[in-house]
Order: sequence, then C-alpha cells, then structure tokens
Amino acid sequence: MSSKIFQMFSKKFENTLSRLKGRKRLWFVLDESKCRLLYYKSEIEARSKDPLGAIEIRGSAISLALEEDNQFVVHSNGESTLLLQKIMNL
Repeated sequence: MSSKIFQMFSKKFENTLSRLKGRKRLWFVLDESKCRLLYYKSEIEARSKDPLGAIEIRGSAISLALEEDNQFVVHSNGESTLLLQKIMNL
C-alpha cells in the first residue's frame, strides 16, 4: 500500500488560552497502522527521511475551523493543532 503525501500549513496551540505560534508549511503522511499524522519539512524529506514529529489521531478530537475553507483542528494529548490545506489550481 502506498502512502499519500499532502501539504498543509500548521499552527500549534499549547492550550486554548495560549498565544498562537507561527504558521509553518509542512508535508504530512498518514501512518494508518499507528493512527498518526507524520510531518516533514518537505515532500522530498517525506519520501526519504524520518519525520520531524507526529500528531496522534487515535483518541483525538477533530473539529472544523470555520474561519477559512479546508481548515480543521486536531485536539490530542493536551495540544491543539490547526491544519489548513491550500488547494492549488493547476
């Protein structure tokens, strides 16, 4: 089975009252066997290197963020991560 690599922008919150850290462009791969989103600096690194980190999906809550299309928040292990996928027209 092949993995799909997709690009998103990510913002991480420590909790709902903390300041928003900077938005980062990251590449994500879904690790279905461990229920995690693995993230990388680039598409090339996603194909050839270990991930920078992971977001646990098992047991997490996922909600829509309505400020912009294609945006959602993953609430997991006391952290919230805002993910925004930019759709590119070719």
